[in-house]
Amino acid sequence: MWLISAFASDGFCAIFLLQAKLMESTNAPGGLQIRDIGIAGMSCDNCARTIERALKAHTGITDVIVDRPAGIARVTFDPAKTNIAAIHDVILRTGYHPTTRIPAVPQWAT
Repeated sequence: MWLISAFASDGFCAIFLLQAKLMESTNAPGGLQIRDIGIAGMSCDNCARTIERALKAHTGITDVIVDRPAGIARVTFDPAKTNIAAIHDVILRTGYHPTTRIPAVPQWAT
C-alpha cells in the first residue's frame, strides 16, 4: 500500500510517496495485545522518551518501545484495562499525533 504525504513549508508544498502498512495488532501471552502505532511529529530522541514515559504510566500498558527514526511506537497492553482510543489520547496529550499508517520499517523488525 502506498501513502501520499504532503506538507507545506515557507510557502512551498512537497509531496512524498511513502510505502506504508496499516496498523496491525497481534496477540501476546496472557491475553495482551501488541499494536504498532505510527507517530507524527517526533524530531529528537527526547520526543521518543517523552512519549515512552507517558505511555508506560498509563494503566493497562505493560511495555512500550518507541523507534523515533521510524516514527513508530510498539505498545503492549491489556485490552481489559485500556484501548487504542485511550492510547491515542495519551500520545495526543504529549503533543504528538498518532497515525493509522506505519511510515517506515521499525528497528525491531530488521
